[in-house]
Amino acid sequence: MEAATLVDPASASLFRERQLASLVGWAQQLDALKAWRKRAEGGSFGWSSNGIVTSERLAATADTTLAAVPGVTTLGELASLSAAAFIAKYFEVSNSPDSKAGVAARRILGGVAEGEFTVHVLYRDESPGITYSDPYHVDHLRLKRNSNDWFVDLWGDPEFASGHDVMRLADDFFASMERNEDLHSDV
Repeated sequence: MEAATLVDPASASLFRERQLASLVGWAQQLDALKAWRKRAEGGSFGWSSNGIVTSERLAATADTTLAAVPGVTTLGELASLSAAAFIAKYFEVSNSPDSKAGVAARRILGGVAEGEFTVHVLYRDESPGITYSDPYHVDHLRLKRNSNDWFVDLWGDPEFASGHDVMRLADDFFASMERNEDLHSDV
């Protein structure tokens, strides 16, 4: 749960809502997906979500089994978790040995302060096998200050595979700031 404590509570709630909406959409299409697999047809199968979970849709899918989530057996149990516990569970699943996400080698390039409550951390994945058509490709992580604490803001579109990535990027950035490296400037 340590990485989950680095996530901004408001964006954790929105992240939870969007993930649950996607899972409810998946659960609503599960019979069609099973039938499609049984027919062994080529192509792809998808589902969509508007990002909103209604109590009716959740109740209709609450008993759907979730085999890949340790300690949680149904979608209803997952939905009953607080936002922080949901984020922690998400990170636990993405850090599991079965996860195909892996751990990326990321290099902090710098940070840009936007006022005194937001810092945009710029980084680049530099894992073996990662190539970019744009040699100046940069990813970005937004940090928000709430009182005296900094949190990862998930409102944007983060491409994090795991809680480990969130913790490492945040730790690396703040360690760089403590070493007084020139990693940020005011906008």
